[in-house]
Amino acid sequence: MRLECAMVCDAVTVRDGLLHILGGGIGRVPRLGFPAGLDNDMALRLVLSPDDVQGQHTIEIRVVTRDGAVASTVTGEFTAGIPDGRPVDDDVSLNIPVSLRQVVLPGPDRYEIEIVVDDQPLTRLPLDVVMVSPPT
Repeated sequence: MRLECAMVCDAVTVRDGLLHILGGGIGRVPRLGFPAGLDNDMALRLVLSPDDVQGQHTIEIRVVTRDGAVASTVTGEFTAGIPDGRPVDDDVSLNIPVSLRQVVLPGPDRYEIEIVVDDQPLTRLPLDVVMVSPPT
């Protein structure tokens, strides 16, 4: 299994197997105070080998602080199947929307969002969370 795409975005949905991404590529999040909700989503595209297609898989998104502490975790499960008409020995792509809206950020920091599938870390995305003043 490999990760083909991962990004933090304002919103993501999947329709007819396609990712619909709004405001993708977020790397900096301003907040007026802390603790604060992340209030974003994550768009993922996984490529599964024929061996990976069968069975249930676990996904874990960890929000990790600069010092390595896990600030928040989002977990879930997914299954994949072989689309009709596709040879059983082909790789299968799977688009997954993940809500990060329940993530609470304890304070401003340089976080990393770690993506783990079936206990295998796939990547880490940087996320700068900063304190801003209210508009005047």
